[in-house]
Amino acid sequence: MKCATLSLGIALLMLILSVASAAAAPGEASGTVTNVVNGDTFDVQGLGRVKLADVTCPEVGSTRGDSALAFTLNWLQGRRVYLDLDNPYAMDEYGRYIAVAYLANPDGSINVTQNFNRILVDGGQACVWDVTTNDFDPADWWGGQIPAGTCVQFYPGHSSSVSSRPMFSSDEEWALRGTGQKGRPFPWETDFKVEGTYMGNLETGIYHKPTCTLAKKTRPDLRVWFNTPEQALYYGLRPCDICNPEYYGDWLW
Repeated sequence: MKCATLSLGIALLMLILSVASAAAAPGEASGTVTNVVNGDTFDVQGLGRVKLADVTCPEVGSTRGDSALAFTLNWLQGRRVYLDLDNPYAMDEYGRYIAVAYLANPDGSINVTQNFNRILVDGGQACVWDVTTNDFDPADWWGGQIPAGTCVQFYPGHSSSVSSRPMFSSDEEWALRGTGQKGRPFPWETDFKVEGTYMGNLETGIYHKPTCTLAKKTRPDLRVWFNTPEQALYYGLRPCDICNPEYYGDWLW
């Protein structure tokens, strides 16, 4: 009898642990992004359409919306993502999976430090929009507290101590956050054209360590230099998959 009771207790404990684990499973689904609809929505091969949880981007067709679309295209198109799906409902009324997306390491494994929902907000392309009925709390993306000054939008009647800000004060300011496309204005070009810690390629929208073989092959007129990953991210550049430059430094964590 005691053995049976002990076995039952162990089984219940295992069940509780498995449920707790399932409530936060960054790798419960994965696949290659085949199409980007807008800044916060994309299609994943073998899964379907995904809407990033608790973030909102401006509509495509506006300056801000087109910038967010280009940002997500540059980061995700053709790349593998891992998804933590919303457990209570999984899909919204439009048939989209609600999820937090994580980027992959160069070897294809999940990198749980690269939360794309947060990247989108930190890059100035989206606001936090905390939907309280889903499984996620966006404050967790920043270690428990959304930083003051982060763009946050609320449902009517929702209160928060977070000091929010608009994404940008003008379309002109938004437009400066480009995608590294050739010809996109970079105010830092003059200051960082000669040297810096990271070298960006204006044509590919990728930044590298200066020692990277691809960096050395970049034409001088397409080079732009940055002192921090923050500056590269500010303009929508993504890190090189080959040299794997630091991309989240102390400025974020």
